[in-house]
Amino acid sequence: MLLTVILTASCSKDDESEKLYQSYGVVREDVNISGKLYIRSDNGKVIVPTLSGFLANDSKDRRVWMMFSINNNINSDTIKANIYDFLKITDMDVKSENDELKSDVVYPQAIWVAQDYLTMIIDVMAGSETSLKNHAYTVYSDFEIVNDTVRMEFKYDRNNDALNKQFSKIVALKLDDRISPAQDSKSIVLAIKYLSNTNTYKEEYVVYEK
Repeated sequence: MLLTVILTASCSKDDESEKLYQSYGVVREDVNISGKLYIRSDNGKVIVPTLSGFLANDSKDRRVWMMFSINNNINSDTIKANIYDFLKITDMDVKSENDELKSDVVYPQAIWVAQDYLTMIIDVMAGSETSLKNHAYTVYSDFEIVNDTVRMEFKYDRNNDALNKQFSKIVALKLDDRISPAQDSKSIVLAIKYLSNTNTYKEEYVVYEK
């Protein structure tokens, strides 16, 4: 929810006549054109890469972030995009029962739900971008709804990595195949517990609207 305000934020390139935009989204398949993939942004835009074949089948239903310039009006429902940077967001692991693994400290910068995905941005320290790939991000929950609330614990494992450089890490969890609210319920509260930098546990609350 905190990031919806920057879904179409722009910044100038060296060439002042061209702007770059950034957006979070999900790769979807056009049901009317078999195999045609596009990105549905969190604010409802259809983003189509100008480069044919840019989106591969293994990207379908993936949570993504991208930076792009445009060939048409940014306010159009369908945007033709020249992609400059494209990130497949890391999926969180899921465990139904908690274990004795102690989490490393979590520094959350933003937590929100969009398009049936829980997305988190956290600050992490790593030896390098390569060693960052060995870090683990796990959600522990039975996804049971109690009084319109689902409780979960987020644990982060740095895998004893070095502390050479800070990164902003984005991770996501697909919710729609895990949580089935009652028919008369329009929203669910997600209570997300994590180990804070004071070595105490905190909870963040976000609303998941079906």
